[in-house]
Amino acid sequence: MNRKGFGWFLHSFFALLLTLFVLWVLYSIGVDLSIKTLLFALLIGYIYGLLPDLDEKRSVIHGWLIDLGLLIALVSVFISKEIAVIALVCLLFMRTLRHRRFVHSIIAALIFSAPLALLHWVYALVGFLAYLLHLIMDGTLKLK
Repeated sequence: MNRKGFGWFLHSFFALLLTLFVLWVLYSIGVDLSIKTLLFALLIGYIYGLLPDLDEKRSVIHGWLIDLGLLIALVSVFISKEIAVIALVCLLFMRTLRHRRFVHSIIAALIFSAPLALLHWVYALVGFLAYLLHLIMDGTLKLK
């Protein structure tokens, strides 16, 4: 799914639809969520709908993460050399990933979405479901 293709749009579009549906269900059963939580959940749904393609070097999310990582590394050199090193290690790690392997698994979905629960359980739920939807759309759902 490269930047010139249409797949990234479909993944993000359906991830946003799924996120809206989940938020509507939560609202319907009486879960009280702030506007900030709702908006951030939509952003998470959008990003996590694309996240399984971070291992595809031509994907939209890969490009964004490389740009963000380089920016963080550059700015961090002046603030915290430790953060700069961590950002560079993450960038190097991204280079080792092979497309549709580990990143296209339920375990990866859990690993990437679980930290969101530290912010709000709704973020973890939305992130996990959007990630899972991507796997289902790709037809690469793996249990390991």
